[in-house]
Amino acid sequence: NEKEHHLTDVIIKDVTNEARLKRKINNYDSLVLLGEMTSGIVHDLGNQLMVILSATELLDKNINQKKSIELLKKTSKNTAELVQNLLAYIRNDTTRKTNVNLGDVIKEAVKFFKHLSNKNIKIIINGVDDDLFILSERKSILNVILNILINARDAIKNEGEISIDIKLVNLAYLPLNSAFYANPKGSFYKISITDNGKGISEDEMANIFIPFYTTKKLKGTGLGLANASMIIEENQGVLCCKSQVDYGTTFDIYLKAINAYMNPNVLVISDDINYLTNAKKCLKKYNYEFHYFARSVGEVFYEEN
Repeated sequence: NEKEHHLTDVIIKDVTNEARLKRKINNYDSLVLLGEMTSGIVHDLGNQLMVILSATELLDKNINQKKSIELLKKTSKNTAELVQNLLAYIRNDTTRKTNVNLGDVIKEAVKFFKHLSNKNIKIIINGVDDDLFILSERKSILNVILNILINARDAIKNEGEISIDIKLVNLAYLPLNSAFYANPKGSFYKISITDNGKGISEDEMANIFIPFYTTKKLKGTGLGLANASMIIEENQGVLCCKSQVDYGTTFDIYLKAINAYMNPNVLVISDDINYLTNAKKCLKKYNYEFHYFARSVGEVFYEEN
């Protein structure tokens, strides 16, 4: 009998330069957002300082001292909060994936967005609670939300409305108008950000996720949505867009849902049984689940908890 031979094609691709380019785009996009945020916060700080100056002048003249003191306290608190918001964004630069609460990120993004818009825009949030966890880099997801909110702001003329809705969905197929091709399945959080702005034409829709494509002329960089789509793809999620000219646009973000309260699992590889025993005791103290020990590479034995 002739033996059957099975051949397997193995393709190895060096993606170092691609990863570096993505990181550069992400960093540049973060700097653009930081610049916009700084400009907005500095403007707000100027207004707050004018209020403080006026209140101190009233105190010097012994006019409405009680009200002036209350105004000083309130305005000083608001000023400190503005500075803390900016510092929080600057310091949030970790590239390590952790359990991220989507509800907290969205609330933080809306707080930042208020400094980025001088238009009369009402923001409505639905479905946000304290148990919406994903595994990701917090600042990256924050940038995605901010970029989409900024696009919604730019699409609205003077006043309008932006709604943010979150719900848990079971994704069995790739949604239409997604930014890339994938085959995600399972439980996902669907974040829908909808505005009632000018909308996006069919010709523009085909290019919105392409790097450096922009319809904002000298104002836009063309990196916001491109970076957002790359971040979502790296998180094995999906980014979709649907729009109708003169009626508005909706961006749907799908991110894999996780159970943040599950204890993490650990595989320890060592040829020292005493080391393994001590490692198990230490890690179980911090609620890590120990299922496997490995005495050496290729020799793994199972041990019940």
